[in-house]
Parts: sequence; C-alpha cells; structure tokens
Amino acid sequence: MKWSSVKREAIAAICKNDETQTLLSYYLTNIRFHTRWESLNEDDFKYGFTNAHQALMGYSALNSYCDNTNYEPFESNSSTEVMEPVEVMQEYLDKIVQLCNENNIDLILVKTPSTAANIKKYNYLNQYATEHNIQYIDFNEKAVYSEMGYNFATDNHDGGHLNIWGARKVSNYIGDVLVNQYNINTGESAQHEQLLEYYAEIKKGCELRTVTDFYEYLDWINDPQYVVFISIKDEGTAALDDELKEKLAALGATVDFNDAYRYSYYAVINGDADDEEIKDDELSSNGTIRNGVVMYEISSAGYENGNKSSIIIDGTEYSKNLRGMNIVVYSLITHKVIDAVCFDTCEGLVATR
Repeated sequence: MKWSSVKREAIAAICKNDETQTLLSYYLTNIRFHTRWESLNEDDFKYGFTNAHQALMGYSALNSYCDNTNYEPFESNSSTEVMEPVEVMQEYLDKIVQLCNENNIDLILVKTPSTAANIKKYNYLNQYATEHNIQYIDFNEKAVYSEMGYNFATDNHDGGHLNIWGARKVSNYIGDVLVNQYNINTGESAQHEQLLEYYAEIKKGCELRTVTDFYEYLDWINDPQYVVFISIKDEGTAALDDELKEKLAALGATVDFNDAYRYSYYAVINGDADDEEIKDDELSSNGTIRNGVVMYEISSAGYENGNKSSIIIDGTEYSKNLRGMNIVVYSLITHKVIDAVCFDTCEGLVATR
C-alpha cells in the first residue's frame, strides 16, 4: 500500500485496536521485518513476476477437500438469538455502508460457507441488512446452500476457504444475482480473456487429484508442464499390463519393467526421464529442477531392500510411502506440487491420496 493519508489512518486504527503492534514499526520497517529473512521462500522473490503477469487477478485455486461431513447449514428461522459484533467491526461496517450510500453504490453482504458461521451471526446481519436496505446472502443458510447444490465436504478446502469447485458454485450464484437482479453488463474483459489459457491449466491441475483410474491418470500427467516423480515401495510392477507399460513409456520412462518383481525403481520425468533407475537394490538420488531453483531427494526400496519410498521436494516429504508406485506431480506453471498419490501397481491399481 503506497504512503498516503489513508495508509496513515489505517496504521493508526490497527495499532489502536491491536496492542501487539506499534506505530513506529510501520514507519521504521526494520523493526517489523528484522527477522523476516528467516522465513523467505520463492514466493517472496517471484512476487514481482506474478504481479506483472496478473496471475488470476488475486484468486488462489485450492484443490483439496476438507472432508467435513458433519457440517450442516442452518435454517433461517431456527432461532431468534442474536450475536452482536465486536465494536471495531460494527464501526467499519457502518463506515462501509455510509461510503456506499454517499457514492450511490449498491452494497451486497455475502458470507461464504464456513464452520465459523452460525444462526446468531446470521440473525444480526440479516436484521442489519434489512434496516439499511442492503441485500444479504449467507451461503450457510440452508435454502441458499441447497439451491446451489453445495457440498461442504467436497466444495471446501478447509473450515473457512472454498476449493476451486466450491468457488465456481459460489461465483456462479453471485454472478446470476448481479446479472439478473442488478442488470450488470456481462461484456468481455480483455484481462479475463488473457487469463483463460492460464486458468485452464490451473483447473486441469486441480482436477488431477480427482482421477483414480491409473490408465486415465497416466494420460493426464503426460504433459510438458509437469515434472513427475515416481518411487516404488515393496512391489510395483506385477499389475502393469502392456497398455500401462506403453503409457509409462509415453510419459518418459525408459526402463524395462518385465521381470522386475519387488525391484526398486525411481524416476524424475519431464518429457524424457531425466533421472531414472530400476534395480534389485535400494536406490536413491538427488538433484534440482527448474534450472536449479527447486531441490529434490528421491529414494526407492523394494520389499527385500528396505521396503520404503521417499520423494522430498524443497525439504517437504510428499511420498505416500505405500505399496506400489508413489507419484508426485509438480507444476511448472504454478511452481507447486499439485498432486501426491500412490497406485497399488502390485495388485488392484487402487489409488490412495
């Protein structure tokens, strides 16, 4: 945020309401960031690049499930209890409403699906919205939740953040409200058009974790935008038929999987196998991808040679360490691991994430 009277007012307000923060640390930033170097990562150095290329206009696509099957949306008339907000929240909500009124702006209050939501908060905001002639949409209210076909267990990333599938449902719902109730023009956006191809790659990466068929999975990851790490634990070749061997070869594997029962095997593949070995002995290797930016360590041990799998990328272990082919997929677009799975290529080809 650039220096301005608005920023100075914001700093004063933050420090007034948070005793752990000081005015001086915002003006003499060495006080605030003196130990920041200890937590620096790649994102800190590529921020300028990401910002210059617009990324997804601030959106961060999440591709995991919270698996919370206990969440239940509430009925709008299930209680009359009201929870008042803390003073500073009320103060700034009033300021936002006043600013919108002064500038003839229609304000819509929205609460996305979250375990922090409840009927008491809903009652307060619903009452507030009615008093100020504001539309309020709470996606935790059962009627709205059901209308858009939301499933908290598979549409939320965690207790308060939507994954890409939940975000699409909420965005479509709000989009319909803006178009049908507020007559918002749905004209083209040059920025949006520029991001379509990039978003398609992001979406594909998110959907990858839903693929459980090994044949289909090998087709999905056969993409030059991915670096594929494979490590066998225990036994990982008995269930490989000719079609799977052909798909692995198309992916970039160059070894012969015949007569390799309980052999160790690892591969780091991006088009061709850059680092690969199969042997009746424990195997390990290390190296870098993305021109030395990202470090990896990979190891494989068949049943008779240690019975383990490890795939470490930038210090984080991603291998499921289960029987079969443990696979980790790294995206060269997002610069992140987008999937970690084990297919039991000894028997059954069952996928475990």
